[in-house]
Amino acid sequence: MWVLLHLFCAKLWAQLVNNGAIITVEQKGLLYVGDHAIYNSGTVFNHGEMVVLGNWTNNNANAKVFDNTSTGKVIFRANTGELSGIGTTTFPQLIFDNTGLYVMRTNIEARLLLDIYGIELQTQSNRLTLLNADPASLKLKGGFINTGTDGAFVRHTQAAADYIFPLGLGKGMLRFVNIIPNDAKSNAFAVSLTGRDPSLDGYSRLSKTASVSNIHDGYYFNLKRLSGSSDVQAIFSTVTSDVFTGLASWMDHKNWDKLSSVKVTDNVMVNGWLSKSFNYGNANLPLAQAVPIAFAQITDAIPLEIYNAFSPDGDGKNDKWEVKNIDSYPNNDVKIFDRSGNLIFKMNNYNSSNFWDGQNATSGTYIYILRVNINGVDKYYKGAVTMVKN
Repeated sequence: MWVLLHLFCAKLWAQLVNNGAIITVEQKGLLYVGDHAIYNSGTVFNHGEMVVLGNWTNNNANAKVFDNTSTGKVIFRANTGELSGIGTTTFPQLIFDNTGLYVMRTNIEARLLLDIYGIELQTQSNRLTLLNADPASLKLKGGFINTGTDGAFVRHTQAAADYIFPLGLGKGMLRFVNIIPNDAKSNAFAVSLTGRDPSLDGYSRLSKTASVSNIHDGYYFNLKRLSGSSDVQAIFSTVTSDVFTGLASWMDHKNWDKLSSVKVTDNVMVNGWLSKSFNYGNANLPLAQAVPIAFAQITDAIPLEIYNAFSPDGDGKNDKWEVKNIDSYPNNDVKIFDRSGNLIFKMNNYNSSNFWDGQNATSGTYIYILRVNINGVDKYYKGAVTMVKN
């Protein structure tokens, strides 16, 4: 049997179980649940406030509980609690009004506002999604999101503004990420902080390029673009005492490699709690591909890998003279000379799509001079490259 409830003023239930009722909380209305709120079926129109002192459970895999027109608040005021069930709940405004611990055992969405205040919100292996693309739709006052080993915090963006991902592993281990798109197009990003050695997840800290001497062994980040194509900056915040000097990523080469265009800012307050930031400009975040990123010790070794031979015979293997990582340094030029000193090839902005294929020369050994601007400084590299044509 269907039940229709209209709430205009305060209503107190020790426990609320919805087995098919249509519940409407009008503007300025209050529904006060002194214990658990359990949803099995029905519809909730919330334009006022719901205060819940216990756990939240959605037992309906096909329903998100609240009607899409709902604009009201759902406020959790207990010191600890759980949000569970087999279905995803889409709260109009999800607010935690305490400093305790809440655990998610299912996916949760906030449509208009998410306020984590001072809590630790553990996602476990689930996703917490903030659908509102307004940068100010997330509020906090000391709170943070613990994504565990498989969870993630998802934000939608639609402004050239600062979107904060307040991640942490505990009250004393906050490591925030900020994503700043360069335009107002629509994007969505899933960000997580995994609190264990990346080697345990297949990202061996022993597999690294010469430009990386050490990878953080206690945690690493995962960034994944879910939609959109806007260029972005990604800022990783830590504490001044952190000894790491740069960022490394495990994406293109199946090893840890230095991220270029990283600016480190120290001894300034970041996000109100942290004091050191690593700004990864023009962050390479391909669509639907998780990008592991870790704090790293960076050496002065050349960030490029210059191949000394190639064979442009059309078999699809080694058909071009390759300079690995050159795409990260577009301010470059290259000149190639034969043994007599004659210039046979030159190019500005040498890259993986614009390269020397050797078609203007015969088999032999040639001399290259490569100028690359790295972090604002011109570097020059000279060497020999051998071309073999069958």
